[in-house]
Formats: sequence, structure tokens, C-alpha cells
Amino acid sequence: MFVRMTELETDKKELDQSIQYVNQEVVPTLQKSPASGFKGAYWLCDRDAGKLMVFTLWESEQAMRASEEAVKQAREQSPEKGDGIKQKGSSRYEVVAVAATPGVAMQGGAAR
Repeated sequence: MFVRMTELETDKKELDQSIQYVNQEVVPTLQKSPASGFKGAYWLCDRDAGKLMVFTLWESEQAMRASEEAVKQAREQSPEKGDGIKQKGSSRYEVVAVAATPGVAMQGGAAR
């Protein structure tokens, strides 16, 4: 399994709107028609800094890289989407170990 970590930022005043956009637009889109090899994602928020991190999980390095091209094309076609979220950087990693509690699902919080 592979993980792409992407650092995002937005204006602190727009943070709740950006989180709402992720929860109402991005998450349902991924759940309805996930990309080939997509295994899941986590969005993290540092409210004081106005930063978001997204960790996307992929079954293979090939699937992860293919998704990057699809995202690039979507951004070029609709640059106004994203509610002011700007990508600051991205890194790729191979998952080499996992620890999880069986049967426990992580649930995201709603925007404040």
C-alpha cells in the first residue's frame, strides 16, 4: 500500500468553509466513484495555522501516480473549485507497517 501526503492551506477565516467543501463535495465524490486503487483518505486540520493535510491511501504506486494525473486535469478544468484551498506540497510513501484496533472506524468531525 502507498500513501500520498498533501499539505494544503487556506485563509483561516475561510477554514470552516474549506472543511465544509471537503465534507460535502470531495468525500462524497470519492465514495461514489473512487479512483482505481483508491483505499481511503484522512483529512487533518490545524485550525490555528489554517492548514490541512490529506493522506490518501492507494493499493499500488501505479494507482497513486495515476490519480495525480486525474487530479491535475480536474484542477485545470475547474480552477475555481476548492473554496480557496491551495496545495503547498506533496510527498509519497510506501506503507511498511500498520497498527489498528480491529472493528474501530475513524469518524471525521463536522465543520464547526
